[in-house]
Amino acid sequence: MNQAQEQRLEEIFRKNENKEIAIAITGCWGVGKTFFWNNFFKSQTIKEFDTKKDFYYEISKQQYLNVFENKKYAYVSLFGIESLDALKNEIAIKLGWNPYSQYKHAHYGIPQLLKNTLNQFKDIKLSHYGVSSSSRLIESLLFSQVKNAIICFDDFERLSEKLKIQDVMGLANQLKLERNCQVILILDESKNEDENKKKYAEYKEKLIDETIKITSVEPLIRENTKGMDESLVNLMVKFAEELEIHNFRFFQKVIKLYKMFLGGISGKVADSTKNIILIRILQGYLIEDFGGDKKITWDDLTVSASLARRAKKRKEVVDINEVQIFDKLEKVSFYLVNGGDEWQIQFKKWFDQSDKSDFKLLSELAESELISEENNKLILCTRQKKITH
Repeated sequence: MNQAQEQRLEEIFRKNENKEIAIAITGCWGVGKTFFWNNFFKSQTIKEFDTKKDFYYEISKQQYLNVFENKKYAYVSLFGIESLDALKNEIAIKLGWNPYSQYKHAHYGIPQLLKNTLNQFKDIKLSHYGVSSSSRLIESLLFSQVKNAIICFDDFERLSEKLKIQDVMGLANQLKLERNCQVILILDESKNEDENKKKYAEYKEKLIDETIKITSVEPLIRENTKGMDESLVNLMVKFAEELEIHNFRFFQKVIKLYKMFLGGISGKVADSTKNIILIRILQGYLIEDFGGDKKITWDDLTVSASLARRAKKRKEVVDINEVQIFDKLEKVSFYLVNGGDEWQIQFKKWFDQSDKSDFKLLSELAESELISEENNKLILCTRQKKITH
């Protein structure tokens, strides 16, 4: 659950005691880097507040080292920003006190009136009335206040062609060295264009002090499945780990379809039925999103196909790399590679859209006494015997 990364990041911040530092939070696209940072920043802020709340003397609160709670902060998405000046303005406009702070600060830092004025002037070009000059003066004044703050840059992968990565890295370096800022850069190092990759690598050695790599999509899965059975959530987490699917957008689709289908069923649904419904949905999106690359079709996930693979294994006439993916699937759940039932037939129709899937039939199956815990266990036992003998 990225707990080791959270502990490491907290150690980095507390060890540096509000000193300048640049930290890269990396990981593949969709793994939850932004979620990780926002969740970390919020939880650390609340923890600091709760700690100070227990102090009896006000002087103790004032002397307590605030690493997060009493800090100025700006979160900046690089998407849509097309110049270095525009980026500086965005930082200045976004800068404010920690949004998760529980204290009401007596002063805001940069007057909101100046921010509002800059917002009005920033798109106005040179005129006879000197508006552009006034705007630049305000910009300079606002940016001069950006210091002793936590600045987070996100969406490097969506960087405009007009804004060079070396300019962003150079500004981050300026904020770090000249403004005593703690800079967070959230990015997927593998997704930058070739030239940007080269420039990033050059600046990384000079700028980045620490790197936190996010490798698990589990926190995002758990955050978005509140109310679902724990066993089903654990099944998705195990599926993500075994199949090395680190993009939460895959599981967003799975969760949405599962909830949509279960929402249309009245009455109590057996736990084993919920399990098989989720498995068939996982199968469908696995084939839809990765079937071509992993060479998996619906026909490969049936009892007959599983029997055929086992026969080939015994005769040692099968490519081990070809079978590896099916071994991983079976490790997650026996049902994933031993389908062929009415559930799979109907969900296959839905995903293929080659025929109208009968969701009414599936609903009836889910509500039927035939699809009970006892009956599901009997079906599973029969299939397992067929496979192992």
